[in-house]
Amino acid sequence: MVHYRNSNLELECLLPRWADASYHLWQDPRIHLVVPDPSSEGRRWLEYTGVAHIVEQPDWGKWSQELGDLSDPADLYLLVRVTPIRIDLIDETKGWGRRETLEFSA
Repeated sequence: MVHYRNSNLELECLLPRWADASYHLWQDPRIHLVVPDPSSEGRRWLEYTGVAHIVEQPDWGKWSQELGDLSDPADLYLLVRVTPIRIDLIDETKGWGRRETLEFSA
């Protein structure tokens, strides 16, 4: 589980530097995120596939609520911006396997 924010269809995610995820992004920037809808009791979620780009000079002030009063968040977290390739909305409240897809050209 990571903290994320959206800007239109792009996402920014805080990845803990101690997690394997940050190491793997250096090897392969493709990323797959699952974002559950908390109001649907596990029956609706987004599957978000994209390419992660490390933000070299993040504005940590935007993340103050999530980070609390850390003196240097860059020591603990890596901020990545994710550009979508494909976004799927799975909505089983409308039937099993119900999916709507938005794909982007490269």
